[in-house]
Amino acid sequence: MQVRGDNAVTVNLPEPTLAKPVIDMNASRVASHDRGLLNRVGAIFSDNPNGERRFYSMAQTKLAKAAKSGQLVARAEANTTKMLQGLLGKVGYSDVQVHFVPATAAAPVTK
Repeated sequence: MQVRGDNAVTVNLPEPTLAKPVIDMNASRVASHDRGLLNRVGAIFSDNPNGERRFYSMAQTKLAKAAKSGQLVARAEANTTKMLQGLLGKVGYSDVQVHFVPATAAAPVTK
């Protein structure tokens, strides 16, 4: 954070990045099992506790694709900028500029 004059401040932050989505298989449940009669009968004879693993894997892939195509990084930058402008505006800064830079170029926080 760099103070410029009495009422201006510039904040340099590392640009947001998307992490790989991870679904906790122990805490997640399939909401609906739409299976036919033969599949239900077959399930009686098979003991496969990891049978839903492929659905979780497909869900992780779809979540990653949706995050990339949904402009999530741009929304994160816009929301962070708005939050910082509001927060720093409350303590007296009327000119708040927020810049997102590559993580290696982000300056350390100084007073």
